[in-house]
Amino acid sequence: MIPFIRHTLRLCCYSMLALVLHTHTAVATPTTIVTTLPPLSALVTWLAPHATVHCLLPAHADPHHMQLTPKQVEQLKAARLLLRSSRDDGHWTQLRPQGKTLDLWPSEPSYTHEAHKHEHEHEKNSHAWLNPQEVARILPQLAQALIRLYPQQQAAIEQRTQEAIHSTQVILQEWQQQTQKMDLQHRGVLMQHPAWLNFFHALNMPVWQVLESGNHGQEQGPRVLDQALRSVQQHPHSLLIGEQRHSNRALSWLHQHHPESTLITLDALGSAHTPWVVLMRHNLHTLTHP
Repeated sequence: MIPFIRHTLRLCCYSMLALVLHTHTAVATPTTIVTTLPPLSALVTWLAPHATVHCLLPAHADPHHMQLTPKQVEQLKAARLLLRSSRDDGHWTQLRPQGKTLDLWPSEPSYTHEAHKHEHEHEKNSHAWLNPQEVARILPQLAQALIRLYPQQQAAIEQRTQEAIHSTQVILQEWQQQTQKMDLQHRGVLMQHPAWLNFFHALNMPVWQVLESGNHGQEQGPRVLDQALRSVQQHPHSLLIGEQRHSNRALSWLHQHHPESTLITLDALGSAHTPWVVLMRHNLHTLTHP
């Protein structure tokens, strides 16, 4: 009887040890791909749904004041690929360049012509993933990086890339049709944040003014508000476009003084689990159904 008990206890100990080792291995398994922003995660899973992706920016967090935690720094070190857009995350001081980094939209050199400097600062920092043409342009580059990580999935990734490029064309046409129906090419817009500036320019929509001084979530002072008030007076049927994760108090004030204008709030980031097509169609629905 005693040998049987000893044998049973020995088996239980081995089982518990195996469970502990398995759990430790599962926890220690590194995240394959780390992204800085939710739309970048969506682009990865669009082409490689099987990929393990972790987004550094927490849900509903402000990307302009992002501070990496020690855990996130460790995730960066363990990742096989860091996917970023330094036009938008370049001010994350703790984000050290990695040899395994793919910068889809790198920061551009400063523009020296003073007459266009302010406008260019907005353009170079704009959220390029909101422009379907920009997304179509970088998808093959992203696909090649994913194929290097998952060579056995090459055919599937290449097929999804072609389907995704076609989807960007469809989304572009939908936005063109709807903005033309709304006559936004004449009405124009005032924006809190320059996130949509690049895409709106591509749609030939005039942007009368951007209230924020750049892409760091700061509103400007009375002079800018006075200029915005004059812009609304000159274009009373323009759209006032706010942005989630930003204070839109100035736009609300403008709307109160000119209720014939239309105030809407768009979402430039979505979530890491929001497919890119869904993000773009959700914003288009918000635009057309204020």
